[in-house]
Order: sequence, then structure tokens, then C-alpha cells
Amino acid sequence: MTILERTVPLAEARRADLWAPRTDVVIERSVAPGVFEAATGPFARYERRVEEDPTSATATETIDYRLAPLVWRLPFAPLYRRALSRPPRPGHQPWWAP
Repeated sequence: MTILERTVPLAEARRADLWAPRTDVVIERSVAPGVFEAATGPFARYERRVEEDPTSATATETIDYRLAPLVWRLPFAPLYRRALSRPPRPGHQPWWAP
């Protein structure tokens, strides 16, 4: 299991629309406000949570995932880690993504 966490200013989180399902290296579906799971993607487990902290004017995004057993971990694990922690611009995919 891998857990990624990042905290960003609230204005940046709203600009990036962190509360919307992702459609890049993973296609997400919303299961609760601020909670998403993978609808499709090469994951055995995937959950993303977005929580707002109004006192510090930040949003924290936490992604808990495990790549599927048939995904070659050695070449792809660092690529997925990077793509999940730094999402591509809307409408763009990493060059290596299916």
C-alpha cells in the first residue's frame, strides 16, 4: 500500500478542482463528498480523500493505493506515483499512460 499526501492553499485547490473526480491515469467515481474510488485503472486498491481546513485555508488530498498484481512495479510504480501526486493538465495524459 502506498499513501500520498499533499496540502495546498485553498485557492489553488479550488482552481485545480480537487473535489471533482479525476480522469487521467485513473478514472474516479465519487462515493461520498470529498471521497473517490477508482472506477477504472490499474489498481488493486485506490481511494482519494480531499479535506478542507478553513482555519489554515488549505486543502489536504490523501491518496491510498496499491497497483494491481499484473502491473510491472519496477518501471511503472514511480511513474504512477508521480502522476498521482502531480496530476497532468486537464485533457493531457502522461506519455506512458494507456
